[in-house]
Amino acid sequence: MKELEKWLDTGSHLIDIRKLVALDILLHGRPFILIEFGLGTALLFGLGFQQIVVGLAVSYVSLVVGFYLLFTGVNYLPLLVYAIIISKKNSAENEAESELQNKSKYNRQQFLVFVPLLIFLVGIKQELDRWKQAH
Repeated sequence: MKELEKWLDTGSHLIDIRKLVALDILLHGRPFILIEFGLGTALLFGLGFQQIVVGLAVSYVSLVVGFYLLFTGVNYLPLLVYAIIISKKNSAENEAESELQNKSKYNRQQFLVFVPLLIFLVGIKQELDRWKQAH
């Protein structure tokens, strides 16, 4: 367990999901990120539902794969929403400024998107924390 914490953390906490998106926009460009998150969300949901329907008729493996794809697609929802918000505000540079020196942390943690529901749940917690601080 300590190894996992060490791998995920380089001295503080998980990268802020909103900052992760802002950093992605800075590194890869706004159009690429909007397309990646938009298509990623749609394709994962579509393939997930398709596999669930097939799994109900054919096999449990398809059912498991379908739920994995669906729940991984749920991870892309906050990423897509943040990408749209940050793009509209044109605030990627301001929001990612503090994370530019932590690119190695970002590189390790970006693969957490493939852990079903993790990014979604962390994003919700971080937004609730921001809301509590603002009020």
